[in-house]
Amino acid sequence: MKKLLIMLLMIMIVSLGAPSCATAEFEVGPLSISPSQIVAGEPIVAEVNVSNIGGADGDYSANLTIDGRSVETKSVTVLAGATETISFTCCLEGAGIHTVGLGSITETVTALRPAEFEIGSLSLPPEVIEGEAIEIKADIKNTGEVEGTCPVILKVDGVEVGTKDVIVAAGESKTVSFQLTRDKPGAYTIDLEGLTGALRVLKPAEFKFNNLQITSEAVKVGGEATLEADIENIGEVEGTGRTCQDQEAPNQAHAGYRWKGQGSGNPRWLHIPK
Repeated sequence: MKKLLIMLLMIMIVSLGAPSCATAEFEVGPLSISPSQIVAGEPIVAEVNVSNIGGADGDYSANLTIDGRSVETKSVTVLAGATETISFTCCLEGAGIHTVGLGSITETVTALRPAEFEIGSLSLPPEVIEGEAIEIKADIKNTGEVEGTCPVILKVDGVEVGTKDVIVAAGESKTVSFQLTRDKPGAYTIDLEGLTGALRVLKPAEFKFNNLQITSEAVKVGGEATLEADIENIGEVEGTGRTCQDQEAPNQAHAGYRWKGQGSGNPRWLHIPK
């Protein structure tokens, strides 16, 4: 009887004082990536659930990798029977398909090439008459994989004279155009986003009259006198003189125009405005 009591006492001591053999055991997953498609350089969020299915609390260390390269490590304490979520935020710089991993779990993310623009085919007339409007055009091509907005600046002799924001879809082309008027003759340099062209603004036709001649200094009422003059175009483009009207100013006249006198002894002169 005494031996039996001793044995029971030893069993109780062992069961009460023996150290526990329970440990933490983790299950990891699933791995969630948001968004699954981005523009290169934009951030993603990677999240994974860590469940402790063991009998004791424990710490879990998660290592985030991108294309096999370690990016960041985080640790979390997970109570026995509980689940914790570990979250990472990072940017994917290069365009293409990337592999994001946490331990042995991996997911893929597509990073699209951002909008990139090529501007070409600058078009403008080489010459224009002073005061007339011209159209300046160029083609814009988006070589990226997403739609984008291309800011376009027009400069004349280095001075900004117009801006436009042009939306171009991925892989598409658009034509941008500007209207331009110059009120002073001369040579101008046109610059549209680094594309340059020369524009010459011409002085319009302007007539100068010389050597005015008249058949007689006085005519009878209802009579006729012929006026002739040399006409010089001092502009830079061809032009046609306007129909004349008789005015009381001995000035200039179209060669060959005929004029009827009014009033005896008080002739009126034919005047052609410039």
